[in-house]
Amino acid sequence: MDNDRDRPAIRLLSIEDGPDKTHVLRKLLSDKTVNTFYAVSFNIEQVDRLSKGIELSRNDDFNVILLDFELPDGSGMSLVDRIRDHGITAPIIILTSNGYTNVAL
Repeated sequence: MDNDRDRPAIRLLSIEDGPDKTHVLRKLLSDKTVNTFYAVSFNIEQVDRLSKGIELSRNDDFNVILLDFELPDGSGMSLVDRIRDHGITAPIIILTSNGYTNVAL
């Protein structure tokens, strides 16, 4: 596998209202060491609202969803319920920079 077109692609949806965090994520996942070690490429879509993420997920098939714990249109574990209520089954990883240790796994 010589280039990204030859590698399996992981489709990732970032529902995050801080574009700087998604920029860091893109940079980390595009690192040559990461791509070489895992032999995959990452296609990242980013939206800043849960409602936009739900709409996009219903029309597109993502392998994983990265979900900010606090968004302008909702917060907390109810965000996961809202996603699941729309029949979206992709694995969800919740991220926060606010230190909610009571919900950390």
